[in-house]
Amino acid sequence: MGVLGRTYLAGPDDVDALRAIQERYLLRPLSRYLDAPAPHPVEEPVWPVWREEDLDSVEFFTLLDFLLQFFPVLDSERGLRDGWPPSASPATGSSNRRP
Repeated sequence: MGVLGRTYLAGPDDVDALRAIQERYLLRPLSRYLDAPAPHPVEEPVWPVWREEDLDSVEFFTLLDFLLQFFPVLDSERGLRDGWPPSASPATGSSNRRP
């Protein structure tokens, strides 16, 4: 897990005050903050191997299909995403949809 943040530093004379504030930072899971049970861990996906040469081939779409599962479907994109991946190849009629 990573966190990116910034605490304002007004100048060299402010360093001690800044450090005092940063030492009070506390990172804890949301479930602990809400005093709720922790969620069950999600299963780690099987990540595809990244190959630069695949970016210029049809294999790119396999990678794209995998990555799209991690992004929410926006209402403006629902029509596009509902048809992705294509349900059948026009040439063969075979389905490439996941179960």
